[in-house]
Amino acid sequence: MDRGEIKKELGLTQEEMAMLLGVALGQWKMYKSGQRRLPPKPMQKLTALSQNIQMEKGTPEEISKFLSDEERQTKMKLKDDALKMEIKISRIQKEITILENNRSEALAAFQTIAQLRKEEVPDEGLILIIRDRALKTLNKYNSYSLGQLQLKLQGFELMKAVIQQKIKLAGA
Repeated sequence: MDRGEIKKELGLTQEEMAMLLGVALGQWKMYKSGQRRLPPKPMQKLTALSQNIQMEKGTPEEISKFLSDEERQTKMKLKDDALKMEIKISRIQKEITILENNRSEALAAFQTIAQLRKEEVPDEGLILIIRDRALKTLNKYNSYSLGQLQLKLQGFELMKAVIQQKIKLAGA
């Protein structure tokens, strides 16, 4: 077994390997770095362990159960994430609708102002009140804010699609 592959193959820390083989941690580290050889008994134990693991290609039952449970939990969490994305999408859609409605009403107010100015004696005081309110509304519900909400919506929709794809893959 390649010294650099021991951790990957056996999944043990240096401390655990030293304890398993009955050698000092320093001795194990020196062996791993290529500065020293292991005594015969620990070397035999390491070789036998490595060979046994390489021969057993199957997955132990405990690991299979763990992986199965983990897959089930992952799928549940992904479904929960998809639901959260759906809620966020719904909220953003409502915000967009409110913003668009407020902008539409403010723009309609400017059309009304244009009609009021066509009267014989327009009420300039009323026109200024309507104009100021409409401008404040347009400043508050501006097109930049609308664009930002639309970007958020697109991002959430994309995230939802990716999560749904992962759910499908987890179910396969």
